[in-house]
Amino acid sequence: MSARPQKVWFIRVGGTAMGSVAAALAQSPDHVVRGSETDLYEPMASYLAASGVDVQREFNPDAMRAWGPDVVVVGNAVSRGNEELEAALDHGLALVSLPQAVAQWLIGEAASYVVSGTHGKTTTTCMLTHILQEAGREPGFMIGGIPGNFEVSCRPAAGENPIFVSEGDEYDSAYFDKRSKFIHYRPRVAIVNNIEFDHSDIFRDLEDVKRTFRHFVRLVPRGGQIIAAAGDANVDDVLRTDAYAPVVRFGIEEGDWQARRMTAVGDHTTFDVWEGEHEWGTIDLPVSGDYNVRNWLAATVAARAAGGGFSPVPRGGRGLGWERGGVGKRGEFGGGPV
Repeated sequence: MSARPQKVWFIRVGGTAMGSVAAALAQSPDHVVRGSETDLYEPMASYLAASGVDVQREFNPDAMRAWGPDVVVVGNAVSRGNEELEAALDHGLALVSLPQAVAQWLIGEAASYVVSGTHGKTTTTCMLTHILQEAGREPGFMIGGIPGNFEVSCRPAAGENPIFVSEGDEYDSAYFDKRSKFIHYRPRVAIVNNIEFDHSDIFRDLEDVKRTFRHFVRLVPRGGQIIAAAGDANVDDVLRTDAYAPVVRFGIEEGDWQARRMTAVGDHTTFDVWEGEHEWGTIDLPVSGDYNVRNWLAATVAARAAGGGFSPVPRGGRGLGWERGGVGKRGEFGGGPV
């Protein structure tokens, strides 16, 4: 006789990340998902309903307890004093943070590819996910926006030798776990786009930010890979003392992988792709900005780490084959939302 599905309750399920993960879990026969949200708006309300997630429009600890969840997922917007959280604590219900839920139920045994950095995480994660999909790998993913070529921002991995791509946020995990979210994702391949001082509400200074990135890169096993921006002094400082896995650097006219002879025309950028002394060819990337060239290089090197003979320059030189504006319906470009 098979075990019954696990009942999972999300407190504040209406946030982008919480809702996306709840919807992804609800598609699995192993989980039944419900949650609560006092501020539930479109399109998340319809998205959750279509995914089979029953949402309570108030915090009601009695209803939560009556349903009898096996696990309660606590987002980092939930703090002590929330009625449902207090009831869960009073009655000894199992609590997990959202990153713990992602690691346990979505990443699981898949090879974990984690995209980190102060800027460019969403765009790079979208690019990497798209490249792997085009290569037939059917990656699972969790992205802080909906990519232009997918209908969802989170899904489990599929196929043999599964890969899960996470947008790795350095923000804290929950009120009871002040570690950065990306610490939970057990990276086998880690991208570090850049490191700057940010999130002054949880980090004291730049050294404090670098401290959490040091912890992050230390998690990458010796058989994995760290893919890091060249020419970033803060990244250099972290890798100098804390990288135990092989490191590949990328950049414009610098690093192991380089973009050379860049030309910007309208919304397109063309450049030559070099790996060491080997020239792969010319790419026509249908987005503009030096930062997007770096994002593309990071995603391409990570896709190469997945194996399968992937060529970084597709036939015809079209970078990823996007339609214009197809990086993301909601995304991160140059530090601001699109």
